[in-house]
Amino acid sequence: MVDPVSLIRPLPIGALFLGTLLVLLVFAELGYHVGRWRVKRSRFPETPQAGTITGAALGLLAFMLAFTFGLAANRFDARKQNVIREANAVGTTFLRADYLAEPYRTEARGLLTRYVEARLDPQLRTRATFRELLVITQGIHDELWKGAAELARDNPRSVPLGLYIYSLNEMIDMHTEQLSVAVYFHIAPSIWYTLYFIAFVAMLLLGMNGGLNGTRAIMASVLLAVTLSAVFVLIADLDQPAQRFFNVSQQALADLLESMKVAQGR
Repeated sequence: MVDPVSLIRPLPIGALFLGTLLVLLVFAELGYHVGRWRVKRSRFPETPQAGTITGAALGLLAFMLAFTFGLAANRFDARKQNVIREANAVGTTFLRADYLAEPYRTEARGLLTRYVEARLDPQLRTRATFRELLVITQGIHDELWKGAAELARDNPRSVPLGLYIYSLNEMIDMHTEQLSVAVYFHIAPSIWYTLYFIAFVAMLLLGMNGGLNGTRAIMASVLLAVTLSAVFVLIADLDQPAQRFFNVSQQALADLLESMKVAQGR
């Protein structure tokens, strides 16, 4: 079985930005020299056609950027909605833990509180510590389910216990859904390849158009490359389970933790 955490191998944001910027500028410079070479070798001017094709390539690039950014933004919105749904599921499980007999009631409430504390721990919500957070939460799930299974064997016809197990199962399902959104549902590599390919071709054509015209818009090319690189970085950051530029509000879980502590007299 593939370890889902091993699928998360993001490049550092700075390296991604600088690498993209450098390659885009290299393609623009290459296109300029190709354009100058064509002017010297060709008898017929290609400037009008090159300008039209460059505009079409930039338009296609803008469409692909909007499409890809939309995919990443949808995943980001899904993570925000999942926080609220998870808080509701954990809160319901915590309330229904009152149905359990001691010492399971106190144990279940303590485990649920530990679960929310782990989810809110800022040291466990980074890319580097994602594996540790996953191990902790899955361990708490196993302990909760083990206790519920023991009670179910002793009280197989208990309706209140059945309600607790139902809410606990929903809580575990929410965790699985969050894991899927955070780890498995990324922008497909084929989309990234296509996006970069179109960006490189557009910069190549932009430089070629300048070479055919005999003009070198260095500042415009640099600004365009910087802008494109920044958008690439934003899309890549949105596509990761832990962002540097965007924050998924955890207020719903924070409010839940406070109410859980009050209920336990902490």
